[in-house]
Amino acid sequence: MRASDRPNGYQIYNLGRGNPVTLAAMLEAVERALGKKAVLDRQPEQPGDVRTTWGDISKAQTRLEYQPKVQLEEGVERFVEWWREAGRSA
Repeated sequence: MRASDRPNGYQIYNLGRGNPVTLAAMLEAVERALGKKAVLDRQPEQPGDVRTTWGDISKAQTRLEYQPKVQLEEGVERFVEWWREAGRSA
């Protein structure tokens, strides 16, 4: 909402927590929220795979006073709840 209140032309803001989360932790959060175990098809590392990445939220913090408040678990749970309320199945 703050981005729409501040006329800065066309800007791209990276939103997130600003700290890394492992793929395994993300997967576990999704499994818990859905109440289902994921079916995994593990493959060897692929060209272009990124070992570590996370959002740099410094621009959003500076220009929009962005401060993340929701942890991964809660965010995934909220998303799944919204998804189900919208009549989608998982």
